[in-house]
Amino acid sequence: MAAYYASNLTDFRATTSNEIVGVLAAANVQKLLTQQTRAWQVQIEYLQDQIPPELDGNIFFEFVIPRMGKRADCTVLGGQDRSKKIAPFPSVKG
Repeated sequence: MAAYYASNLTDFRATTSNEIVGVLAAANVQKLLTQQTRAWQVQIEYLQDQIPPELDGNIFFEFVIPRMGKRADCTVLGGQDRSKKIAPFPSVKG
C-alpha cells in the first residue's frame, strides 16, 4: 500500500471528510489517538476548501516513503498548469 488513502481530486472533493477519516483509520496500524483523527479531519476540510475545482490530479494521505520507514502526511500531485496554485498548509497536530 503506497498510502492510507489515495484518490483523484474530483472524488476527493465529493467524499465527506468523515468517510475519508474512516478509510484512514481502517488503514492505520498504530494506536489511533483522537488527536490524529482530528488532525486528519482538519487537513481534509482545509484541502477540500482550498484546492481549486478546476485542478486535476491526485491526493494521498499518509503516503509511505519507501526505504525511510516514514510517511508524508499529505501529498497532492496536480496537473501541468502551474498558474493554479494551492495554499500551503502546515502539519496539523491535534
